[in-house]
Amino acid sequence: MKKIVFLILILFAVNAYGNPDNSMSITPVAVAGAKITASDENTRNSVVSSAYNAHDHTDISKTANTLNIGDGAAGDKKLNANNADTFKPYIKFEDTTDNWIVSSNGVAPSLVLSGSSLVFEGSSDDAYETTFSITDPTVDRTQTFQDDSGVIPLGTMGNTLKFTTTGATNVTLPISGTIITSAGAGGDIDIGTFSLTANTLISDVATGTAPLTVASTTTVTNLSADTVDGINSTSTDLKPFGAWVDKSASYVAQQATTDGFVVARIGGSTEAFASGFTDGNADPSTCRNSVRGFGTIESVSFTMPVKKSDYWKVIVTSGSVDSIFWIPLGN
Repeated sequence: MKKIVFLILILFAVNAYGNPDNSMSITPVAVAGAKITASDENTRNSVVSSAYNAHDHTDISKTANTLNIGDGAAGDKKLNANNADTFKPYIKFEDTTDNWIVSSNGVAPSLVLSGSSLVFEGSSDDAYETTFSITDPTVDRTQTFQDDSGVIPLGTMGNTLKFTTTGATNVTLPISGTIITSAGAGGDIDIGTFSLTANTLISDVATGTAPLTVASTTTVTNLSADTVDGINSTSTDLKPFGAWVDKSASYVAQQATTDGFVVARIGGSTEAFASGFTDGNADPSTCRNSVRGFGTIESVSFTMPVKKSDYWKVIVTSGSVDSIFWIPLGN
């Protein structure tokens, strides 16, 4: 009966306490048929107890609701799935880099988490990763993702905001300042060669600053303005004619810079004869008006309209020039 108990004790000791040494020498050695004394049994039990106590069982321990992993010494800590599956995931803390590493295959890191960044390996195990970096906050911050699907716009180090996964659709932003707030734009906005379409264009700038600057001189179809150069249809400053310009000394061919009129007065003792010419030629040859007087006369006159950019001249055939004036249309 004692021999059976002794064999059970040895088997239990080897199976339960053999790790991590994998071997154990128990003395005194049992001999078949020999009598087991109490002293021998105590000696053997002491050997088994010493071997058990020599092994450190603090690699995994529990303190309240905390699971402690490791032997208390500095170094990396890893929680590994010990199985025969194709993928053997593990969670590892790297003591030297202060990073948590999660692996989906037990070989390459799938996710690296540090205090200021989150690194994703992606579907390919290579030298390229995507890093989400967090700027050290000065107060508590909250970044909220909306309840929707789509691509998160990506701002580059320059001033381009990309809206697609390839960056093919983007918009160029001001390099400083605020674009739009509830109070309005915080900086100039340049949309390049694109068109800006809206129902109403409203300017709230105070008098003294032009509300609109236009580089083109092309006519704007259907443009309706209540005031032009400070003058409207009810203004007392509206002047259909400009100032008189005396051309009595020089009435050969000259070009009109505005629409206007030539007013000529010719005098003579027996005859006065003068003609007015105007057209698009530098030396106009189209007679638009003429006047002739005979006998004892003081003077005769005519008025000739001239189009803007056309040329005009007066030819006196007989008599002499009393006066020739140019009067433009407008101010």
